[in-house]
Amino acid sequence: MKTETQIAQVNIEELDLELPLDVSLSYPNCQEHKASCERFLEFLEEWNECGGIKDCFPCGSCLTKISEMILDLKQTIKLYSENGI
Repeated sequence: MKTETQIAQVNIEELDLELPLDVSLSYPNCQEHKASCERFLEFLEEWNECGGIKDCFPCGSCLTKISEMILDLKQTIKLYSENGI
């Protein structure tokens, strides 16, 4: 299964094929994916801050996986931002 960052990389590579003056207008898929990642990241961070993640997933491996997910979302958002999206 692809990570969010891998999906973003594919989306950005496809953008490079067209490369208009304003990429954010020509490729709404990137904007939608970035917004989706931002919303999910906000949800996970708020859930983590209130202790909900630890209550629902007390095992260490689950917490590690969620931490990896949060990092992946942050990297995805950063990748889009660095590419002007």
